[in-house]
Amino acid sequence: KHGYSPEAARQLAGDADLKFWNRCEKCGPMREWLLNRLPAPDAGTVLKPDPALIFSQLFDPVSSTYAYVLGCQETKEAVLLDPVLEHKDRDLGVLRDLGLTLRFVVNTHAHADHITS
Repeated sequence: KHGYSPEAARQLAGDADLKFWNRCEKCGPMREWLLNRLPAPDAGTVLKPDPALIFSQLFDPVSSTYAYVLGCQETKEAVLLDPVLEHKDRDLGVLRDLGLTLRFVVNTHAHADHITS
């Protein structure tokens, strides 16, 4: 929740050519799920974290990359961003420990030094 409007999210997705947003018919539910969690365009800038947001940053020391868990306290649903295959069990354990159900996995980009999970 950084004050992004749905229009700004669409622009960002278009600029980054994110398949789940622009071209994938099966990913429509994910697009709607994300849009429903953006603040309203007239909400102004959010200066403090939303207490309903669950955030966890996960590090892979071999590839020096991060994966992220974003979850909702209310629905107990989560999205996992940029996971590394070798850490699948760790990531699923974090979700379990946080009491979250994995709803989507998003790979925002590819890495030559590891396989995404």
